[in-house]
Amino acid sequence: EVTCESEGPSVSTLKWEKEQDDKSYAAVPNSQVNVTKDAKYVRATLKITNAQFADAGTYKCTVSVPPDKSDYKLTKIEVK
Repeated sequence: EVTCESEGPSVSTLKWEKEQDDKSYAAVPNSQVNVTKDAKYVRATLKITNAQFADAGTYKCTVSVPPDKSDYKLTKIEVK
């Protein structure tokens, strides 16, 4: 499990994406992400069950705050 957290308004959104072979990013399936919000934080937890070698790679969590602010962090996941 990896959690991405943002302090800020509840209108903030967080999303997880996985880097593809061509260096673009594709959305992680909703079944692998749990998003929770409270008065102070928005959290998106990425959970990969029964990880396979194909799940290894670089994942990006992006926070977006309307109207035009965004930031991200990268996380590398290894499967052994």
